[in-house]
Amino acid sequence: TPCSDSHKEYFDASRQRAIFFDQRGTGLSTPYGSLENNTTQHLIEDITKILDSLKIDRIVLMGGSWGSCLSLAFAIAHPERVAAIVLYGVLTGRQEEMDWLNQAGFRTFYPEVWQAYLDKTPVEHHGNPTAYHFERILGSDEAASKESAYAYTTLDSAVMKLDDRFKPGPFEDFDPVPARIQAHYFTNSHFLPADYIMDNAHTLTMPV
Repeated sequence: TPCSDSHKEYFDASRQRAIFFDQRGTGLSTPYGSLENNTTQHLIEDITKILDSLKIDRIVLMGGSWGSCLSLAFAIAHPERVAAIVLYGVLTGRQEEMDWLNQAGFRTFYPEVWQAYLDKTPVEHHGNPTAYHFERILGSDEAASKESAYAYTTLDSAVMKLDDRFKPGPFEDFDPVPARIQAHYFTNSHFLPADYIMDNAHTLTMPV
């Protein structure tokens, strides 16, 4: 996902040197919205290239949600480049996490938001509404893609952040690209083998 001003609020620029980057297909990265050559492995390579270009040997990684998963995947691939990891809203990419989040989690803790999401989903797809919307988001029908991207982003932003800044805003001004990138990663198991993070957690020798 792209960086936002909220990510910068964790840092004191007078004391810390922080590097932010928009992952492939998002923010200022080009080509915008592209899913080609856009996998976790490509992002790990991008982080390595950024560190090499800035002549930085080791870093402290920080990430939340998908960013926590990417941080852990990078640290597993390149432990020698990571001094420590700071995580919040931890996601390891396991299918059990996604199933719980998109079913019991939303339904149990945010029933009104979940019902509004179901209202935008055909009854025959209520068993797995996110699978329905992700298929439309990644489909070739631009109008349907935007509708489902807006529905999913409305759900996601309502439960992930309490700050109104993260709400998607008017439909006519809505950019579906971030949701498309998210659907691309989620439907491909984050381009990681099953249980990859947990199976390799023992290799993380740095503080987490």
